[in-house]
Amino acid sequence: MSSEYWKGVLNRLPDFFQKTSAMCLGASIMTSSGCCHRHSIFPMAMTMGMPYTYMPFSQYTPYQQYSPYSQYSPYQQYSPYQQYSPYMTNPTYPQYTSPYPSAPYPSMYQQPPQIQDAGAVEETQSNSLGRNIVNGEDTQFVSNNWQTLDKSTTKTPQQNYQLVGKYTDFVSNLAKSFVTYIDKSNIGNKDGYLSKEEFQAYYVIQKKTNESQEAEIEALKTEANKVFASLDQTKEGKLDWKEAAAFFSMADAAGATNQYDGTIKKEDTLKAMKNIVDNSTAAQNKLRENYGNLFNRRV
Repeated sequence: MSSEYWKGVLNRLPDFFQKTSAMCLGASIMTSSGCCHRHSIFPMAMTMGMPYTYMPFSQYTPYQQYSPYSQYSPYQQYSPYQQYSPYMTNPTYPQYTSPYPSAPYPSMYQQPPQIQDAGAVEETQSNSLGRNIVNGEDTQFVSNNWQTLDKSTTKTPQQNYQLVGKYTDFVSNLAKSFVTYIDKSNIGNKDGYLSKEEFQAYYVIQKKTNESQEAEIEALKTEANKVFASLDQTKEGKLDWKEAAAFFSMADAAGATNQYDGTIKKEDTLKAMKNIVDNSTAAQNKLRENYGNLFNRRV
């Protein structure tokens, strides 16, 4: 087709498209020639009748005048992984710390014992074993069959489990008998628990001598209060039979063999009490451990 034809076509286009086409043509020519400066664009724009008043790309280029990646790069100026990395400042991973120093429950899968009020001792409870304890006599509170099986060196796992369960029954019966004997005596209030005053009277009876003076007896009462506070794991101001059972299991292991053999002597009870007076924290942990082993075992 002739040039006259294309001139006619261009003449029929709106004025806006003429200027746009001319702008694109000029840009293409300058790009191919390698010149894109403003001194080249300005004459063409003026020739086309477009005022050179606003050039957004040349005046407000964000990548040249304000680059957030170069000025505010978190990886260059502030790297939290370098300043606050626990693996760099403390390469040794902290080990699990048991809330109980003696660690009766060192595993995170084993929970501390749930200690609740065991309730009052039944009215029909026998007090013969408790009388022997209070009078300072050697007291065997397990059966002969239990002791025989305990001394056996060929026990099966099932027999070991039976020994543990029976021991809980035996020491619980001893604790109930002990609470009943004191609670129903002339110093008791007959409520099925041991109050602080009742325990004080028992403690003084165990430790005083015929030569004890009034000041010594008062000191023994002070010791009794300290022992009572450790035994009272529920912190209700009274001892129930489960708390007493935890103490007698401690006294049972305080003998010469340091084993739970089912026999408690007066010196075993006194030794357990002395351990509480001398080191109440360790004794409280042991009492709590015994409580959990007796009454919160996992089967």
